Amino acid sequence: MIHRIVITGPESTGKSWLTRELSAYFAWPKCGEFARHFLEARPGNYTASDLVTIAQGQQEWDKKARQEAILRHTDGYFADTDLMTIEIWSEFVFGSCDPEIRRLSALEKADLYLLCHIDLPWEPDPLREHPDRREELFALYKRELEKRNRPYAVVSGRGNERLQSAVKALTRLGFPTSSDRE
Repeated sequence: MIHRIVITGPESTGKSWLTRELSAYFAWPKCGEFARHFLEARPGNYTASDLVTIAQGQQEWDKKARQEAILRHTDGYFADTDLMTIEIWSEFVFGSCDPEIRRLSALEKADLYLLCHIDLPWEPDPLREHPDRREELFALYKRELEKRNRPYAVVSGRGNERLQSAVKALTRLGFPTSSDRE
């Protein structure tokens, strides 16, 4: 069985950093955030229809990370976002969501969602939009995870403290600690 661990949460909460750190710690592959790749390569504002393309790209990247986990004989992989995130973002920004994104999002599963708390300071980035609405977004993510009855743990702290918060959540579910792997 290949485990899929999704790192999720509002903007500027250390998701990409945490994904990289967990990937290195457990020696598992990682799936990056397709939205960042897509938006950095494309000038101008994005549209609601772009989110369908982003969702499809995220699915492809996720499939590749899963295949890499299989080929490397690891227990799983870490995903820096998922389609639920795109669905939440679509509703938040545009007030609606394409039915295809909703359909695909409902089918996605993960063994655990690591919901990044908003306890990190905001870091400006040209792709980030809502520095004053992170609390509202955090509540949306939490509510959606609970509504879908998805297993999740909130991770918090800065730097190594945040990494250890995530590792503790994973080890509570039976994932090996660094001492188990030595």
